[in-house]
Order: sequence, then structure tokens, then C-alpha cells
Amino acid sequence: QTLTTTVDGGRSPQVAMDSRGRAVVTWRHSGLEFRTRGAGGVLGPLQQFTTATDADVPVLKGDPAGNTVAVWSSASVVQARTRSQAGVLGPIDTFSIDGQPSFGGVAAIGTNGDAIVAWGQLDGLGQCSGGTSCNRIGAAADP
Repeated sequence: QTLTTTVDGGRSPQVAMDSRGRAVVTWRHSGLEFRTRGAGGVLGPLQQFTTATDADVPVLKGDPAGNTVAVWSSASVVQARTRSQAGVLGPIDTFSIDGQPSFGGVAAIGTNGDAIVAWGQLDGLGQCSGGTSCNRIGAAADP
């Protein structure tokens, strides 16, 4: 099956599947697009986690019930958005400590749809030895 709808659409694919064989498949194109695929192969409509054209490095995680969380980098920050098993999209959340640029977002999702997102960033404050910036790791629950 072809999930994308354009000839040039579709980079950096990610897949999350629930315990009944239903899947969410996401990829980079005009933001971060996705479609669902039923266990019998029926494709859902084309949707977007974000329309930001600089969305990059997508990560998609799901739980056995079909809740998913998508994480990506956009405009020097890590962002995430949830999708419930019923198909409801949550708000886009941005992850950063003290407004500094963040990178390398990863996610985990528990059996009840509770998610955690972790990311790295430089503190930008020059507080390490020799006046250099330190690397920090942040984490937030329930994006």
C-alpha cells in the first residue's frame, strides 16, 4: 500500500502499532503527516501532527490500546503531540529548559496513554569550566 498522496511526499517514516494490529504511520512532508491503517488494511484520511515545514527527526511511539505520541524537532526546539486511540489530537507542546534551543527528542508511552518526552540541550549560559555551555537532559510527562 502507498500511504503518501504525492510523488515527492514521504521521508523519515515511523510506525506505531497497537495490540489489535491497527497502526499509525507518520512521515515528513509539508510538516509531519500521518495516516492510520486498520488491521484489515483500510487506510484512514491524511492528517498532520504539525504543518511546520521545518519539522525534522520524527519519533513515534504507541501503546497497546492505540494511543500514540509523535515527537520532532522544529525551529530549534523539541515538540510533541499526542493522538488518542479515538483519533483525538492533543495540543502541540514545546520542550525546553529556560527557553534554550533543544534537540534529540525521544518518547515513551505507558499502557494508559501516559507519555514522557526527553530531550537534550545546551544551557547557553557558559556555566561549565572555562566558560563553555553544559549539556542538559530534560524530561516531561503527559505531553
